[in-house]
Amino acid sequence: MTTPDLLQQFFQQYQHTYTKRALGGIYALQGFDFQIECYLADLFQCLANSDTAGIIGSVSAFEQLQDHTLIDNQQRVITVQAKRTLTNSTLKKALQEIAVVEAFRQQHSEFADLTIDYQIVTQRWDRSNQSLDSQSK
Repeated sequence: MTTPDLLQQFFQQYQHTYTKRALGGIYALQGFDFQIECYLADLFQCLANSDTAGIIGSVSAFEQLQDHTLIDNQQRVITVQAKRTLTNSTLKKALQEIAVVEAFRQQHSEFADLTIDYQIVTQRWDRSNQSLDSQSK
């Protein structure tokens, strides 16, 4: 058996035994891919709705407060968390991140006039587990 064939068998058996570990990098890349797709969709929407001068201020941050943050045509700040698969666990973590950002904003009076809209977008929603309400009891 050739080394490439042997290595391929090794990969297959390792993946069968340690599925999450073996595919973790691929899952992470798929998640980043979805984040970038969401970011680009918002960027192109800004391009479609704004003149060239408005584009510079429209999309302001990638991986800063959340996965990306933008300012829309009405000057609203919108933070977006992109979750490829939304589960109870990822939703809870997303809400915790939002709570931290909002608490920080409220603790600093210089940001009293800054209103932030929070969005969580997902490609898939895994409803196989209990609802968040039943977990919090």
